[in-house]
This record gives sequence, structure tokens and C-alpha cells, in this order.
Amino acid sequence: MMKIKKPVVAGLFLALSLVGCRPISPVLSPRPAEVQELEGYASLKITINQQTAKSKFSFTVGLPHQARLQVLDMLNRPIYELIVEGDASYFVLSSKRVYWQGTTDEVFEKFLGFRLSLREMAGLLSGGWGEGQGKEPILEGWTFEKDDQGRVVSGEKQDFEFRVRGFDAGSRVPRQLTFKSLQSEGRLSLLSIQFNKPLKSGLFSPAALKGFALVSWEEIERILKNED
Repeated sequence: MMKIKKPVVAGLFLALSLVGCRPISPVLSPRPAEVQELEGYASLKITINQQTAKSKFSFTVGLPHQARLQVLDMLNRPIYELIVEGDASYFVLSSKRVYWQGTTDEVFEKFLGFRLSLREMAGLLSGGWGEGQGKEPILEGWTFEKDDQGRVVSGEKQDFEFRVRGFDAGSRVPRQLTFKSLQSEGRLSLLSIQFNKPLKSGLFSPAALKGFALVSWEEIERILKNED
């Protein structure tokens, strides 16, 4: 059973209290049969231990092992970033030139309050869960419910579950979904997304962290507290 400690998500609320969310008009493209890259914006509302935070974030994903997410302030400046490159993942505070390193599911736990692989995160954002595409590992441990069009409308794995509240017309792309885990619940709204768009080279490279200091998660939390 998944267990979430309060310190893991403390930095989330400290940082997101700084964020203003400006609406973005949805520009959703139909989901291709085979998704390799996805790029866009989303908004997030999450409640953990009776504390609620809202944010907006950009995402760029190159499956199967690359991603970059930026949590943004009201001027679209990054508060912090998540970078996934192969087996290594990073929680980055660029303004302080420091970062914390962990596994991908650990980094997503810092962001959302529960653990997800990169493919699972891409599934939430795109509605594509790899059915019939030779990607069975993404389905391991999951139970899904589908509608009469074959779209995934809900799913659960261990203590985490989600439910799609609306789709982009004519596609499997979720406009909005709600989720809850052992100690968290929230709503994720997709603001825009593009599929299989060529990605910039070096976008996910750890070389971008040259000159940054590797610190503990406790140090990341301390910095976020001071910036609150």
C-alpha cells in the first residue's frame, strides 16, 4: 500500500501559494494512434491534509524516458522544474541554482502527492494508455473503465484513482479529470496539447544543471519556505 509522508508534499504548497493561474484557451489536437511526444499546458488544483493549492504548469514529454515540467507564476516564469532523463530525474530550483535528484516516480510524488511513472503521467495528460500498441507495462496493476467509444473514463491502481469529467470532441483526450489517492485529491484541467511535435534538442539534458548544487530534499523545502 502506498504511503505518503507530509514532508514529501510540503514544498508543493509552499511554492504553489505563489502562483496565479491565467486562463488559456484550449487548443486540443486529436490523439494520434501512436503518441511519442506531447507538449502543452495544464492547470492543477490539489488538496492534501486539508490544504488546497492551485497552479499552472507546462509539460514536454518525449516517451519513453524524457520529460520536462515547469510550474509557472502569473508572469509565466518557472517557480520550479521537473526534469526526467532516462533513469535520473531532478527537482530544480533554477533561481537558486540547486536541484534534488531522485527516481521518476519520487519526483512526480513531490509534484502531485502520489507516485506515477512517466508513461502513467503521459496517460493522464493524453488519454492514451497504450492499449493494443505493444506497451503492456503501462497497464500493469491498473483497472480501467471505458465508455461505448472505447475511451478510458476512469482508472485505479493501488490507492490512486482518477475519473475523466470531459473529453475533447472526437478524441480520447481528457479536458478535465479528477483524482484522489490515500491522502490527496484534486482536479487536472488540460489547457492545450500538441502531439508528435519535434522537440528541441538538449531540452532534457542534465548538462543544463552544470554549475547547480545537488542538495537534499530538506534543503529544497527550506528554500521554498523562505520564498513563501
